[in-house]
Amino acid sequence: MDNLKQASLPEAFRIARTHYDAGRMKKAERVCRRILNTFPGHPRSMHLLGLLHYKKGEYKQAEEYLRQAVEGRPTLSHFHNDLGASLSSLGRHAEALAAYREAERLADPGNTAQIKSVYRNIALALQRVGRIDDAMEYHARMLAIIPDDLETFWNRSHIYLARGQFKRGWEGYETRLQLQSHWKVFERQRNSEKVWDGKPFPGKTLLVQDEQGLGDAFQFVRFLPLVKALGGTVVFETRQIMKGILSSAPGFDEIINRIEAEKRYAEFDLTVPLMSLPRILGIDLDNLPAEIPYLHAEKERLQRWQQRIEGEGLKVGLVWTGNLENLSLRHRSIELADLAPFLDVPGVSLYSLQYGATRESFKDLPDGMTVHDLGDDVADFEELAAAAVNLDLVITVDTAMAHIAGALGCPTWVLISYPADWRWLLDREDSPWYPGMRLFRQGQSGRWGAVFLQLHKALCELAGQHGC
Repeated sequence: MDNLKQASLPEAFRIARTHYDAGRMKKAERVCRRILNTFPGHPRSMHLLGLLHYKKGEYKQAEEYLRQAVEGRPTLSHFHNDLGASLSSLGRHAEALAAYREAERLADPGNTAQIKSVYRNIALALQRVGRIDDAMEYHARMLAIIPDDLETFWNRSHIYLARGQFKRGWEGYETRLQLQSHWKVFERQRNSEKVWDGKPFPGKTLLVQDEQGLGDAFQFVRFLPLVKALGGTVVFETRQIMKGILSSAPGFDEIINRIEAEKRYAEFDLTVPLMSLPRILGIDLDNLPAEIPYLHAEKERLQRWQQRIEGEGLKVGLVWTGNLENLSLRHRSIELADLAPFLDVPGVSLYSLQYGATRESFKDLPDGMTVHDLGDDVADFEELAAAAVNLDLVITVDTAMAHIAGALGCPTWVLISYPADWRWLLDREDSPWYPGMRLFRQGQSGRWGAVFLQLHKALCELAGQHGC
């Protein structure tokens, strides 16, 4: 029934909702907008438009519509809950937590589905603002309702890993393969009928599948020698852009890209996701393989970069931002203009290793300060590695560069946002993953001032400028 002129408001909204539930998003949006033309500010239509934008990944627009829906009907728990989800996707986790708290206050105690959704969201929001103990309390509440809730196991695993309780953490981390929200990401791993269980495999071929972020591959490739020691042929599958630098790692007989792996899938007797290896191998803090370097730059590239970067003084490479398209992780990045004054130290030469840096990035540097932009010359990982090894120090935010530099054995300082990702553990200034790495941690979300002061002092000492 699309003749809305003859439909009552409840009937028109029912049509919109039916389209939405059936996945007919364009029709649902069209009906909602026609409703709002006749009934401006209709809360349920605003809410549904917010959900439509959320599904499309348009989180800012989703927030705008959901906020209007909440203003129109402030007593509906699920409106606040959905607003919280949009704020979380924008990386505004403290605001999201406030919205979830209001959803909890308004929730119907007899509505189990509503309570479950709110508890799960509050637990994750608490985690993301660094209130770990409170998050664990809500995870426990969630499991009291649904003892086998995979989403809770997954979220809670990050807390165990951050606490250094690796064996408990790896068990929960494995649930990522079964999460409905991750079905597309892990479709190949989940549907494999020949998953390796950790037993010796002499005479067989094992495919190890790269997964998740670039930094994850650089960090977890260290486990392949332990796998290789248990059996026959190890084939490592990774993204094409990473094949060059990862070819220098030990522990496999062949490295191929994902397209090749799919074409040759019948050749492999066994498969395993890369980040399942710690659980299978029984890795804990006391047996974590941390011998560095395990990645290496090519000799010819090293020599070429040595000639380009040669000079006196302390040579420092900089990476100040990660992938800004990932809104939920933007808090890890900083502006070069904010960081630069604290790096203006006599005897220090600065080199940008930042992928995608533009002229705009360098426009607000202090007078007389120079950051040598290596630009497109370090656009691929092999060149980036060779340049980094020729520097005396790499200073980077929490992005793939931290893992590349760490795996190469470069002296590396990492600027860690609060709360930190689980792999940096809690409160430590060092990393068991990369011996010699130094961590500079935020004490409060969004506050970099104290970190920059600490960094400046450490850089002055390293450069021998104790009075700067």
